Amino acid sequence: MILKRPPIPPTSHESTQAASQFLRPSFLLLVAIVLLGTSIRLYFFNPGIARSPDERTYTLQANVLLSQGYAGLTALGQDLLRDPVHVALAPSPSRVGYLTLLAAWMRLAGDTTPLAGAQFSLLCSLAALVLIAFIAVRALSPSAAVVATLLYAVFPFELTTYRRAWQDSFIALIALVVVAVALFIARTRPLRSGVGFVCFLILGVLSITTKENLGIYYMLCAAGLALHFILKRDRRSAILTACCATAAGIISLAIFASIFGGISGYIALEHAFIHYTHLGIYDLQFNNGPAWMYPAGFLRACPIQVLAALGGIAVAFFRVLRSRSVSRAGFGIGISLLSLCMIAMQFATTSYNFRYAAPIYGLMCLLGGMGIEAILPRLIHQLSPLGRPAALAILAFALAVAALRDFNYARDKFLLPGHQDLALRVVLGVAPLPVRPGYPR
Repeated sequence: MILKRPPIPPTSHESTQAASQFLRPSFLLLVAIVLLGTSIRLYFFNPGIARSPDERTYTLQANVLLSQGYAGLTALGQDLLRDPVHVALAPSPSRVGYLTLLAAWMRLAGDTTPLAGAQFSLLCSLAALVLIAFIAVRALSPSAAVVATLLYAVFPFELTTYRRAWQDSFIALIALVVVAVALFIARTRPLRSGVGFVCFLILGVLSITTKENLGIYYMLCAAGLALHFILKRDRRSAILTACCATAAGIISLAIFASIFGGISGYIALEHAFIHYTHLGIYDLQFNNGPAWMYPAGFLRACPIQVLAALGGIAVAFFRVLRSRSVSRAGFGIGISLLSLCMIAMQFATTSYNFRYAAPIYGLMCLLGGMGIEAILPRLIHQLSPLGRPAALAILAFALAVAALRDFNYARDKFLLPGHQDLALRVVLGVAPLPVRPGYPR
């Protein structure tokens, strides 16, 4: 009897192909970049740096929440309403989403100092670094993922916020998670996207209760997702998206009302905070200036990042014009419009601080990956007489030099023990505006 060798099941071949994905140069390079970004963050994490007033305020609010529960935040809100001119100069106690997670981390870490908030920011930054690689691979391409992850690994503003007890690194992470979940919903069959919509609803509540700019970012993302489904003629998914956004707003309003004495109490709190928050002498001196100074600050801190992101936006719009179909807009045009809307909102407020751009930190890097990826074939063609390996080596070296420039700028300007903010005039290194006496300090 002749024994025949059993055939290899198809699943074995598929698993072999899946395993080979992890041995590709692009994946290994991505892992190396993530490790590089992690090493940079761990090396420059300094527990002994000077803490800013906002860091001390967030720490105080989280401690109040730990010791007194949400009744403590109610008392803080009442204090603000009694003396709005002075108390509203600090972060509002209405940011209960972030404060709840920060208090939980403090309890878990056994530390109630600003260092606990800084450690929480570090964890968020590391998670965002991995997530941006994942999103870029899934939504763009391996080469764009390499560029986007490298840009985020050395992004000067993120390298400032990650070691601070601010909420900006947390905001940057949640903004990327919102995009990842929206991408999952958009590319999943309607019958299997229920979990995605539930996650999108939860993220909406967390976004709205964390900070105003993140709440606006979430609503814009929800509007873009609903428009995507409308163009695809998927009314059910468009209605579900709108329902998720609406429910997130209602639940968030109910949370605020339960903590701050009803809807009227919450509205009065937010009105006082919005009205007085820009009257502080620090904001008037350092966060104000002509509109052109805001893009100039981006260019000063990370010129290659900005130019690459602008290239990514141009590529996204060009693809839409070439296809002559808005329904084929795709991921690139979505994040382009989202980023432009958030920047336009910054111009509308006329108070410029680069921490407020935290929701689009990751989007800028994704757009930068798109922009650089678009010009790589042309550059390789120009260097083709040298051979493809030499051309790739030269381009990789140029990209590494650009990343090193951003890292050196962050190290020399922002990663200093005494550096405490990303205000407009601080980043540009220009003199503060003179403010006449009588303003609250």
